[in-house]
Amino acid sequence: MTLGNVAKLWGNNISVTGYQFASPPNDQNAPWGDKGVSVQVESLQGKNWVNYLNVDFHRFIQDIPPDTKMASTARQSRIMVFEDFAVLLFGDKLYVAFTGFADVSTQDTRNKPQFYGGSLKTSLKFTEVMRLNAEQQRIVAKDPRFFLETINLDFTGLDPDLNQTFTIDSRAKDKSYTRTQIGPSFDVGRLMESKDAFTVDMFWAKQEGTDDYNQQSLGVSVLKGFSIRDSQGKPWMTITNRAGAEFGEKQNIYSDRVNVALPNLGVAVSAEGRLIGDAKTYYLSAGKKLGDNSEISVGYGTRYPGMPERLTIAMNTSFTLGQLWRAVAQSTAEELQGGNALKGFDAKLDGFYGANEDDARVKDLKAAFQRDVASRLVRQDIGRLAKDIRDLRAAGAFMDNTRVRGMVGFTTNPIGDGIADRAVGGGFTAGTQTTLTLNKTQKALLEQKVQSIYREGLRLQSRMMDLTKEWQGVLVEVAEAQWELKMAK
Repeated sequence: MTLGNVAKLWGNNISVTGYQFASPPNDQNAPWGDKGVSVQVESLQGKNWVNYLNVDFHRFIQDIPPDTKMASTARQSRIMVFEDFAVLLFGDKLYVAFTGFADVSTQDTRNKPQFYGGSLKTSLKFTEVMRLNAEQQRIVAKDPRFFLETINLDFTGLDPDLNQTFTIDSRAKDKSYTRTQIGPSFDVGRLMESKDAFTVDMFWAKQEGTDDYNQQSLGVSVLKGFSIRDSQGKPWMTITNRAGAEFGEKQNIYSDRVNVALPNLGVAVSAEGRLIGDAKTYYLSAGKKLGDNSEISVGYGTRYPGMPERLTIAMNTSFTLGQLWRAVAQSTAEELQGGNALKGFDAKLDGFYGANEDDARVKDLKAAFQRDVASRLVRQDIGRLAKDIRDLRAAGAFMDNTRVRGMVGFTTNPIGDGIADRAVGGGFTAGTQTTLTLNKTQKALLEQKVQSIYREGLRLQSRMMDLTKEWQGVLVEVAEAQWELKMAK
């Protein structure tokens, strides 16, 4: 859950994000996941540069506290600093981006795992069609933990060879990964003056590290997109495909990703897969936009070798406080004016006003209608009844009765002493709650509300007729007074 732009400090936008994803331990599953809170500082003051600084206070799920005390949970916490900077130089000729991070424990830092690294990327633009890209990556993981124990294996006392002290010494290994990549990029779509994306990237790469993947390789990546347009020239379907191949001294890597989007329907479908030596991965996903602020997605598979396939269902909702305020204010204003029940009536009334906009008498009649308190009260009753009818009809609708709530908070300690409770509970936490309540439509009450709104509509028409008669009577009295004044002269 993200609270975006909650504050502004020296021109920087401050946002707060709470996150939690966890797979608690059991007899068949090793614990994994993360939970915490992140503060982001967004700097957009520059004309040609941007900077994002994130500071996360979090805890890995596998760092299980030994007990349920608040201090024990805090001692397992970590702090991560993430820096992302990008700048354009010499107009748009040179692009430079730097990303770096460091993740350390907040307590006994030297004797707990540490992670740090970063990447530097540059892109030099020669022409509108050709660029030269270069990238350097470095990631280091240090784990100073070890296991040291002595044991005597002569349990029976009958084997003198085992009647001695054996030392069991197991130490974690530090890991590192480095990759250097350089190569040209060609914008074939711009060269062919096409509206669809078409780029070709070629590169040479060298990667090395502590694992057995030290090699040099040559690769190519092709991005091709095209759109199917409707009769008005707007995209009806957009298809994008990125395929890549990397041929190395020890292993080859093949990858492909296809995205299909239907903008008018708010639907997006994607499929991706990779072959890395003998390993393979795949991931399928589909998403649907639910209005302007929400979307739901479902996916299956895994993007990482060695990880089991998983089914993922996610719902994302994003609102600003201004949007919520305007939505509430607009809904209340429409209800006071009668809501959807009087839209047709108001449209005909506006048509009458528009057809006689130069007639002063019609302007006076419109003003009389708008000033009448009784008419406003009847309109308010009609709006309230229309809302009640809408709610009754939506009682059995799936999407109208699904509510998603998000929260970011802090819990002092786990709810229990079980290993799963200690792994997931305690510390900063974030979560969502989805509720679905379906009720049987109350037919009798709905019919009663419809009759009431019909009765109120007749009252409104009758009131407007009375106002019209009173207005006509006033016009007659004014005309008679003017005639009598002329006759007296």
